[in-house]
Formats: sequence, structure tokens, C-alpha cells
Amino acid sequence: MDVARAFGDLAQDDVAVAMLLDAERQAPQLVRHNVKVREMIRTIYKRAPATKGGRHSDMMNFAERCRAV
Repeated sequence: MDVARAFGDLAQDDVAVAMLLDAERQAPQLVRHNVKVREMIRTIYKRAPATKGGRHSDMMNFAERCRAV
């Protein structure tokens, strides 16, 4: 999660989200209930361009699971 946060700070959002999704597969409760992850997901979500069906679907689903949006 810390490395994903570093990528998020560098605005490499795709890499950060991929790392967080991998971390979620290994420890879902730890990732979903982490305050810093939630803050990072909100930031990435705000930077993500809106698409036809809303934000990027993987990102939106993850944000909802983390209760970040």
C-alpha cells in the first residue's frame, strides 16, 4: 500500500490502482478499511477523467468497496 501511495503521489494512477487491487486480493479487509488508502482513492478518483459510463469502472468499483465515494 505504501508503494501504491508513492505512485499515487507521482500521479501514476494506473500503477497505483493496480497495486492496490493486488493488495486487496491478498488482504481485502486491510486495504478496504485503511484511512490512507481511502484518501488516496478519493484523490485518484477526482483526477480520473469521466467516461461515458462514469469514472473508470475498476476504479469506481474499488472506490465503492473502500467507501471512498
